[in-house]
Amino acid sequence: MNSAMGEASKLILQNFRCFRKEQRGRLRPITLLVGENSTGKSSFLAGYAAINQCFKDRILNDEPDFNRDPFELGSFEDIVYATDEKADGSKEFCIGMSFE
Repeated sequence: MNSAMGEASKLILQNFRCFRKEQRGRLRPITLLVGENSTGKSSFLAGYAAINQCFKDRILNDEPDFNRDPFELGSFEDIVYATDEKADGSKEFCIGMSFE
């Protein structure tokens, strides 16, 4: 993705599906995701697709769509890391991109 901000170089996920601790995935012209089943490959791709669509559509103040084909991640409760609950009972996840 090219934009006035530069090219996206990393996808950042925290408390997002299986990614509890902050994870930074490097993005290159060709990025290969390799791993066993249920290790986060589809979650990584769905997160990238959702946030990339926000930048592409220039709707930075809108909420990303985590249920756009071909990814169906479900509701907030399905997306947020299940055991990361704050003292007040609230839950949150973070997703972002860094740019060169």
